[in-house]
Amino acid sequence: MSRRFHQAHFLTAGNLSTCSSIKGCRLLAKTVTELGKGAFSDCGSLVEVHFDEGLEIIGKWVFAHCSALRSVTIPSTVIKLENCAFEDCSSLIALWLNEGLQVIGESVFEDCTALRSVTIPSTVSKLGLGAFCGCSNLVEVQFNEGLQVIGGWAFAACTALRSVSLPSTVSKLGGRAFDCCINGGRLATQKGKDGGRFCAQDKSARRAFSQLQTRVPR
Repeated sequence: MSRRFHQAHFLTAGNLSTCSSIKGCRLLAKTVTELGKGAFSDCGSLVEVHFDEGLEIIGKWVFAHCSALRSVTIPSTVIKLENCAFEDCSSLIALWLNEGLQVIGESVFEDCTALRSVTIPSTVSKLGLGAFCGCSNLVEVQFNEGLQVIGGWAFAACTALRSVSLPSTVSKLGGRAFDCCINGGRLATQKGKDGGRFCAQDKSARRAFSQLQTRVPR
């Protein structure tokens, strides 16, 4: 079963949550501007979602626990992903975030365990607390100039992540931002300087990582 929305401007909280029969959804051009809290949460059969230009805000828990959802492309008109919007989408393997996105809230992609790579657009200035926490198969993260703040626990428990290169615009790393990532990983600045060891599970490595926060270029 696939659903199309032509005339709505706002899908309110829980409109279609727990609707197990929906497998696909298309939000048509410039009619839906905001998805309300939990609109599609726990739709366990939802495999694909197509957004057209015009959508601006994806609210809290909108697609949380949609365990069959495999790919998402966020259009350039979206400026904000609110907290937990795609939390625990355990089959999400393909994610495209477009230029124009400004805010990635707390735990937006937490426990998306199938996700392997992500590119953060240059228009995003802040990654919220735990934004990608628990993405255990995340191997590659591409940051762009413009990012200023990486929140606490943002990439905690991303155990497949081996290295990251921070852009020169980053001024703050929250506590344990890369905690419990794989031993022997490397943190580098955009200028190519080695940032040292990070994200290990032992206390000494965590202390080393905390010292790196002052070495990120301002």
